[in-house]
Amino acid sequence: MNSERRSFNAKYYEVHNWLEYSISRDAVFCFSCRHFLNNNNVRGQIENNIVFVQQGFNRWKTQKPSFIKHELSERHLSNIEKWTMYLSVKNKNNSVANALFHSRSQAITENREHVKFLLKTTLFLGKQGLAFRGKNEEQNSSNKGNLKELIEMFCDESMKIRLLSKTTYGHYTSPVIQNQLIHVIASCTKEIILKNISTFGAFAVLVDKTKDSSKKEQLSFIIRFTDNNLNIHEKTLGCYHMTKCDAKSLSDAIIQMVGENKLDINNCVAQCYDGASVMSGPFSGVQKRITELVPHAVYIHCYAHRLNLCLINSIEDIKLITDFFDTVQGLYKYLMNGHTRYELFISIQKKKILKSYIWRDWLKPSGHTGLLL
Repeated sequence: MNSERRSFNAKYYEVHNWLEYSISRDAVFCFSCRHFLNNNNVRGQIENNIVFVQQGFNRWKTQKPSFIKHELSERHLSNIEKWTMYLSVKNKNNSVANALFHSRSQAITENREHVKFLLKTTLFLGKQGLAFRGKNEEQNSSNKGNLKELIEMFCDESMKIRLLSKTTYGHYTSPVIQNQLIHVIASCTKEIILKNISTFGAFAVLVDKTKDSSKKEQLSFIIRFTDNNLNIHEKTLGCYHMTKCDAKSLSDAIIQMVGENKLDINNCVAQCYDGASVMSGPFSGVQKRITELVPHAVYIHCYAHRLNLCLINSIEDIKLITDFFDTVQGLYKYLMNGHTRYELFISIQKKKILKSYIWRDWLKPSGHTGLLL
């Protein structure tokens, strides 16, 4: 109530839905003009002193005609239109922000499904031991490599559209991404393996090295352990490229591999290698260097290598056996050097129903004895 003992009449709420009354300032404001007014000054109005917006209206004697006048003003009608549009968009839940949110959620879902399919493809190629990349992975190439060819063969239409897109975003098939996918699966696999180690944490390391098809020396790292049910497991944790193969480099690599897999080197109870001096040397070999660090890590000469050495040393002085392998080797060379001879040999094998025996590579010096038996 002002000095004239007049006050705002609440009945005007029913007539003008845009009215707002401030008890502390004893004045009314226009909701639509307060929230949707643009920054342009109105002619005749002082900046930051607009009635119904900043200053407020409290001349209660003329409130009815003033409300009507304001309601019919061009500025108020424009703000009412903005307010109505806002309410319409809000009620229909189709605001720009909401549309962006739904669009982003859809993109996230599509990306997850895309990466999930890539992970399945990566897992398949890894389990089958197949190469990922091709010599030419361009779009017009007839063979883009196993990964891309497998994806294009079994993916759905939406993924095909994404792969054919000229944009670089969203493909996830670059060499870097391929390596990351392999690394993710390898990390998950190792995590599962290491979780199975018993609460005692004891393990043995088995290490061997060999050259791969690219002539690079690869060090295979295997651990032997028991689970909580005392079941014995032997699991490979990886192959590592070695640029040096001296005792110090190999022992340092083994210690590093143990640390990378979050294993305690003090829980290593045994170490198993071949009989090469660099591995088994009693003074400066790998086993000696590991024993100096972990005295209770007993060195064991690999039984498979022992058996191989025993067999070779046992038969190399028996003339009948050496003649047999020489004959088999000669037959193999004779058959393999002529396509007609090889086809004829296979045909005779089928007619005679000859059985084929599988020999271990380390039992057959020629590597081909099993083909002829």
